[in-house]
Amino acid sequence: MAVFAFQLSLQDVGRVIQCLLCELGRLGQNSLIVDYTDGFFDSQLAAPTKASLSPVQHYIRQAPLPINPFKKQTSFEEGMAFPDTPAIIAKRVASIFKSVYELGDQQFSLLIDAITQGVEQEGEAFTLGGLTDVLESFLDDENHSKPRVRDTLSKLKPFIQQTPFAGDDNMGWAQLLADTTKRCNIFQFFKVDRHTARALIEFVLWDLYAFARSVGTESTPRVVVLDEVQNLDLGLEAPVGKYLTEGRKFGLSLILATQTLNNLKGDRLSRLFQAAHKLFFRPSDNELGDHAKLLQNSAPGSGTAQDWIAKLSGLQKGECWSLGPALNDKTGKLETRPRCRLGSRRLGRASWPNAGSATTVTGWCGRIQRRMIRALRLRVPLWCPCDTGPPSGVLGCRGPYN
Repeated sequence: MAVFAFQLSLQDVGRVIQCLLCELGRLGQNSLIVDYTDGFFDSQLAAPTKASLSPVQHYIRQAPLPINPFKKQTSFEEGMAFPDTPAIIAKRVASIFKSVYELGDQQFSLLIDAITQGVEQEGEAFTLGGLTDVLESFLDDENHSKPRVRDTLSKLKPFIQQTPFAGDDNMGWAQLLADTTKRCNIFQFFKVDRHTARALIEFVLWDLYAFARSVGTESTPRVVVLDEVQNLDLGLEAPVGKYLTEGRKFGLSLILATQTLNNLKGDRLSRLFQAAHKLFFRPSDNELGDHAKLLQNSAPGSGTAQDWIAKLSGLQKGECWSLGPALNDKTGKLETRPRCRLGSRRLGRASWPNAGSATTVTGWCGRIQRRMIRALRLRVPLWCPCDTGPPSGVLGCRGPYN
């Protein structure tokens, strides 16, 4: 299951995501934020978020990741184990470097050769330093192009020199995702260069995917937040693609956000549209038409593209249209309808509506539920109601909207 938010401003990202995570946390659900946009520092988290989730910041620049990128992952199907071969490990690691550093096909093949050789010889003891040694040995053989080897080494050198991985292999996913006192963990990539951060995020997502495949089920959801998702590899065999297409059966749920559709075309966009719930904020004028067509196709019978252009262009800052499953209070079932109108109001504790008169964003088992009315419009600042009452500037229901 996934929630995908389009055209969120940096301010709206924090508000919407904090709202959702607080709701999930109230129901005992932990979450992981992968922050490479500098949007979730402690100073940017609202006081109620800190109080209800007790988030923990992990600065990657200060503490290398306890991940082994060459670890043999094992898949299980019908009681049988399918461990990775050296070639599978090599292709997975090489694919990350190809995507991040824009390696050509021949450099990609060269890297697969080097990693395969290293893993065959050293197994899980193989390291990035060992990869450098193997590539340098290729300079002296007759099977590999020296210029190509030098160019590959040059591109990977900045990443390898940072020593991004610790010597052990104990990420501790089980503890991070089951801690009842620290409901949210934030991986901070502050002061990590863009290419290194992208590569490390892919390795983190693969490592979590391996953990979820080994122990996860659909009834044990694990929520991962990724902002500016268009900057990551969205290929079918990349981790985000795997999460979207296969993650649900292992309990992997995503909250994704993007500020533009410019880099999202064809299969990349189609894959993201597999998200069960989508929030559309006001796009830039030059992207209004594209968003309108997406909404028209995603919600048949909801209006023409021109109708959606008018609806989208009329959104004010912090407003959005929502598409996805929501809870029908009368039937107790999830239904997929495109609309329900909500608006932010200045509310103190005394005036906070009770559960019978407020429409709230609620998480349950990784599924976003909402009370349904005919048309849905969200205005942020968003917040979730709690037992002690919300802060001012929260979410309230504004009734039917035609």
